[in-house]
Amino acid sequence: MTDFDDGSEVAGFLRNDFSGQADTVVQAGRLAGTFNVRVPRKPGFPRPRQLPSSVRSFVNRKFDLRKLDAALEQSLLVAGSEESAVVISALSGPPGVGKTALAVYWAHHARDKFPDGDLFINLRGYDAALPVSPQQALESFLRALDVPAARIPGNIDEQAALYRSLLDGRRMLVLLDNAVNAEQVRPLLPGTRSCVVVVTSRSRLSGLVIREGAGRMVLEALTPDEAVNLLGEILGQGRVEADPEGAKALAGQCSFLPLALRIVADKATAEPDMTLRELADELASHRRRLDGFTVDDDLSEIRAVFSWSYQALTRETARVFRLLGAHTAPDIGTFAVAALAQISVADARNSLGALADIHMLTRTETDRFRIHDLLRAYAVERFEQEESEA
Repeated sequence: MTDFDDGSEVAGFLRNDFSGQADTVVQAGRLAGTFNVRVPRKPGFPRPRQLPSSVRSFVNRKFDLRKLDAALEQSLLVAGSEESAVVISALSGPPGVGKTALAVYWAHHARDKFPDGDLFINLRGYDAALPVSPQQALESFLRALDVPAARIPGNIDEQAALYRSLLDGRRMLVLLDNAVNAEQVRPLLPGTRSCVVVVTSRSRLSGLVIREGAGRMVLEALTPDEAVNLLGEILGQGRVEADPEGAKALAGQCSFLPLALRIVADKATAEPDMTLRELADELASHRRRLDGFTVDDDLSEIRAVFSWSYQALTRETARVFRLLGAHTAPDIGTFAVAALAQISVADARNSLGALADIHMLTRTETDRFRIHDLLRAYAVERFEQEESEA
């Protein structure tokens, strides 16, 4: 028998067992009457929505959008299964081709598939500013996930572990824009299949493809018809239909790059009485071709955008790129580059490979490479400014 203070007694002995999980547990031998338990409200998991605004007049890229949709469907099919690897899409391509625009546009349209939120960061891999370190990016994400500053570890491995713990089982999108290499990205990868990661970079990010099984997507310049379609979307189809040959010539002057097309479309909007053919001829008449694409925004200025890739090159590879400006044929072989730069064939092959890896050249076949006209114009400028008269 067990006695209570009020004189009552309970047969046997008291036993108080609990198993499982609960936010609040009340332990008592006997309760009589009414009682109140104050339970503090548990804060809900934050739903960060960090995507930047989507680009207007987005057209084309249907094949690439379908590939991103397929990666999303893959993650939905296996979420909760024994397969735990996160689904990663590594989107690469040359400067000005529209990698960020595509990724952000798709992310906005897929947003309802990620009820727990989306994280976005510009890693500034190819930018006027210094690249964002993985630790800086992790601290930013942890703050977005409502982790107090005092609880953010100082060690990057512990930060990454906490980040993965917070995202475990959450249905979230992580968009890592403008990465410089795989090492910058790895600490920012969730550890759960419920999340989807999209990475954009001028680099091919081969390390992510090899080690993390990322799906590689290479974004090319638009086709001539797609480029004219984009001009029509921005300028109005009537203006393009009034001068279809001028529109094709203007698209060609832009090397079919979306960024260049948007710049000249803005110039055409400011000159409504100018035909598209006249604008194309004006661009062709510039002694320094890139002068026709000058704007007052470094993020949108073709020369500045190209310069960030150029500045990332080694000294020898940068010289090889400059010398390509002196070569007028549509493509060039490795042996010709070795002779042009007066270096060994092995060194020429290494430099050409490095340029192809960040999409400043396109490999057309084994040991042959092509450079598009706007990048060639930039190579000519660098050649004229940095090479000696001899």
